[in-house]
Amino acid sequence: MKKLIPVIAIAAALCFTTSCGKKNTSDYSDVCQSASFDECFEMEQPMAMKSERAMSSNSMNDAASSSVERKLILNGSARIETKSLKGLSEKVEEWVKKYGGYISSSDSWESATSVTVRIPSKHFYEAMNAAAGFGKIINHSINTNDVTDTYYDLETRIETKKILRDKLQGYLKQATNLKDMLEVERQLNEVQTELESIEGRMKRLSGQIDYSTITIEFFLPTGQTETGYDYPDYGEGFREFKLNVLYFLKALVFGIIYIIVYGIPLAALALLLFWLLFGKVGIIRKLFNKLKK
Repeated sequence: MKKLIPVIAIAAALCFTTSCGKKNTSDYSDVCQSASFDECFEMEQPMAMKSERAMSSNSMNDAASSSVERKLILNGSARIETKSLKGLSEKVEEWVKKYGGYISSSDSWESATSVTVRIPSKHFYEAMNAAAGFGKIINHSINTNDVTDTYYDLETRIETKKILRDKLQGYLKQATNLKDMLEVERQLNEVQTELESIEGRMKRLSGQIDYSTITIEFFLPTGQTETGYDYPDYGEGFREFKLNVLYFLKALVFGIIYIIVYGIPLAALALLLFWLLFGKVGIIRKLFNKLKK
């Protein structure tokens, strides 16, 4: 079984070498016909490793070249001052549908609304420009993240894992004993798990590339509400000031009454106790003097 696993790795690598140079493959095949399996593996293993590295390097070089489509993640944001928030949600829905997008989240407050939308990347800049129709743009920003290398690296890894999976499935059909079947199944499960993980990352990355995110905060002018401008009411403010003064005077009067009713008797009691214990009568003072004698 130890010989079977290296064959799996070699088979996946040789799938790439056959398209790059048939002369090298045929040369190795001729040598392997007259050599033992171990000798053949020792000769082919470096070739397989070089082929895998070459494929990954080629994918990176292709991604870096100008002829390859760049993979970009676009994110935009804007703060827009609007005269009214009424009917704004319907306008945003129309704006999003016009460009084939959708609303992913929204929050509303008394004088502001925040909306996050996903727009197809091909309409990103058009949608950002059209957002000016909602009101006065106070500020806006656009962030571009180039994920070209990551995208093509994941694409290459997916292709490699699929080829290896297919080869393992072929070896599973050819396995003649239970031990080999179990080992190939274990390897097949590992490859399938890795493939699903990479495909999941690729799906999430593709979603971010295909659909851009735009976050817009709509807000009313300073001091304005839906019913008009909220000017300060000086009459109401003066009335509140008078009430505060009355509450203070009321508290002061009650404080004085409290001191008169409870403070004076308590102070008189304290003086009486002091007079009895330490003053002229001095009960405690006399007791200490007797104890000293």
